[in-house]
Amino acid sequence: MEHSFNVEIAAQYGIHTAILLKNIHFWIVKNRANEKHFHNGRYWTYNSQKAFSELFPYLTERQVKYTIEKMKKDELILIDNFNENPYDKTSWYALTDKALKLLGDTSEVPETPENADSTKLSYRMDKNVPIDSTKLSHREYKIVSSYNDTDNKPNINNKKKKKTFDEIIEDYTDNEELKADLKEHLRTRKSKKGTLNNRAIELSLKELDKLANTDNQKIQIVRNAIMRGYSSFWPVKDYENSFENQKSSYDIEEYERFNPLEYVLG
Repeated sequence: MEHSFNVEIAAQYGIHTAILLKNIHFWIVKNRANEKHFHNGRYWTYNSQKAFSELFPYLTERQVKYTIEKMKKDELILIDNFNENPYDKTSWYALTDKALKLLGDTSEVPETPENADSTKLSYRMDKNVPIDSTKLSHREYKIVSSYNDTDNKPNINNKKKKKTFDEIIEDYTDNEELKADLKEHLRTRKSKKGTLNNRAIELSLKELDKLANTDNQKIQIVRNAIMRGYSSFWPVKDYENSFENQKSSYDIEEYERFNPLEYVLG
């Protein structure tokens, strides 16, 4: 969904104000319909500056902070804190009578001769104009909805879930026999208190790809490592007879001194 804003509000107060004001108004209208977050005679919505910058990727946190301060100075929003947790500093926002009038929303504002002329904006029509993000920021353009449910305080970090060791192996090969041997090798490594993290495992699998071209060769290399208790993979001199003749092609002491992967993985 493309973002949009009221052109006349943008012309008078700036594009950033028009964008944030429309988002805040959307959630206040929704909360009013659901009869929630009503405090001090007004309906409120809450969000953090960081969350706003995630919802609008063309605005930095600094720009959001500046815009909110300007909106307050221009008497468009009220800011308060109604969080149950005293340590929660997330700000709550309500629209002033002036802002509601600008938006053509008279649900909370009684129409009187005094406030009827409180704005120079007439014939207010919410004109939806797509935002050209390249004019607002050098960030990569992303089309996202401006109506994400900020009242539920979403996890804006969206950090990628770290893969388990088994998932790394499952992604590495479709060969069930090789999968089983690789998992056994990890258990052996763990029992010896070798280095075990995603990066170390990925490096180990890359080394395995360098040493063998087929799944059968890889299986023999992995089994050789299991039987000898190696924490990394060694080449097998004779793949056909590797289990009949387990003699290594390297001197163990020389290998431990010069093999760089062994140095990394412990």
